[in-house]
Amino acid sequence: MMPSMFHGDVDPLRGFTFEECDRLTGDSADRVVTWRGRSDISGVGEMVAVRLKMFQAKLFAYRV
Repeated sequence: MMPSMFHGDVDPLRGFTFEECDRLTGDSADRVVTWRGRSDISGVGEMVAVRLKMFQAKLFAYRV
């Protein structure tokens, strides 16, 4: 069952917070996001909300 709307003030999943995320810098078209070296998000469930925090950056595309 899919929720009818996303609530922007939900808490992040433990292990997948901004503080635990490894920083991405530089130009690249194929970087994998990791959290303390881990990139596997298969255990979080079927639905994922993605939040981005960027500074002086442009995002052209992403894939989950």
